[in-house]
Amino acid sequence: MYSFLLALNCTFHAGRGLGRGREGGSTRLPAAAASAVRDIRSVYRIAMLAALWSAVAGSWKPVETGGVCDLSDSPWGASSLAAAHKEKGHRSGSRGHLPEDSLDALPPHAKTASACLPLAEAGITMWIAAPPGAGKSSTAYRLRRYGFLAVDGEDHGLWPAYCERATPGRCDRPDVVGLAINATVAALHDGVALAMGAAGLGNINGAPANVMKVILLPDRATYTARWLARQDATPGYIDSQPHEKIYNGTENLLATEGEKYVAVKDPATENCVDASLIRLCNGVLKRLATPPKADARTALAELCFYCGRASPQWALYPYCRSRCHATD
Repeated sequence: MYSFLLALNCTFHAGRGLGRGREGGSTRLPAAAASAVRDIRSVYRIAMLAALWSAVAGSWKPVETGGVCDLSDSPWGASSLAAAHKEKGHRSGSRGHLPEDSLDALPPHAKTASACLPLAEAGITMWIAAPPGAGKSSTAYRLRRYGFLAVDGEDHGLWPAYCERATPGRCDRPDVVGLAINATVAALHDGVALAMGAAGLGNINGAPANVMKVILLPDRATYTARWLARQDATPGYIDSQPHEKIYNGTENLLATEGEKYVAVKDPATENCVDASLIRLCNGVLKRLATPPKADARTALAELCFYCGRASPQWALYPYCRSRCHATD
């Protein structure tokens, strides 16, 4: 799992392809990726996961967000991140998303690590949808610091190259959604923790089986502040999308079919990227641990799927034993 994840992550950061050196289903890592494996394993897998496992002791409890925004420098639309975005002109046409290299540079927060590393350890794959400007891309990119491969569905130029690396010879769908599906299937097959940002609300139900469907819906005032901050971070860009209409539609979707999704409803307080990640990761694990009644069968299938790739030390593994007949 980690060799494939880190090789692809290195590809996005260093601009180097993985090549086609696959034999027997394994991936040959280039030197830069091999170095990344050593570095990140030492930071995440050994230190942080060891601390997490000792803390949870084989059980799962939601992580509280209290204080995370006081200690974490990851506010939405922060002036420092927006300034870095303007200076670098990062990602042409990106419409003011918080720059992913700045989000990567921010150190991980212990509370967010406790909440989200169990998802990365089990290779959980998710599509993140939301009204425009709510924080889909920023959420996905911040998850890189917690063991995920992050891809933005709006980076149209990225998908053909990524899809070809992930599924050589099988990238027969030219549309963005098709390429996203191909890449997601590859991540599910290889056990990669993948966060796909900017999944449209109209497309999220087309995600492959076992993909966690996440919808971000901050309270109305918080949402307005976010999309305005995104607009302000991009010189010359005027966001004329029908925000109110899309927000109302998303609210109605969660009111009528909410149990199909992991809803992240950020309040005005504790409003920073890491607090949103904690709510997101808590929501995914809660869905797996306590399936919603209206979608219990699907949630159980998702749990058992991820149990099949998790170790007995996984936070939810007691549920794997009792519900999915998993053994040590």
